[in-house]
Amino acid sequence: MTDSTGIPASSRAAAVEFLRAAPSGTRVVARYLLPDGQATDALGYVSATSTTQIVVATVRGLSTIDFDQVLAAKEVPPPPAPRPRS
Repeated sequence: MTDSTGIPASSRAAAVEFLRAAPSGTRVVARYLLPDGQATDALGYVSATSTTQIVVATVRGLSTIDFDQVLAAKEVPPPPAPRPRS
């Protein structure tokens, strides 16, 4: 069954369960809906979670995401090491 986003409810539920279980410091990417209905991504490290939200520390600052707005999420590997300048 899909909702208005076209994403199966089971996929959204799995993404939320992953985020709820992710320990602090885990690097994640979460796709979620903004208040205007646009989708965006937060890439960073889990900073905190509550029963209704997750806080992801991104390079632009903290992103607080309501679980009911999550479309997809997964763990991602650490960023690549900086390349030496020549």
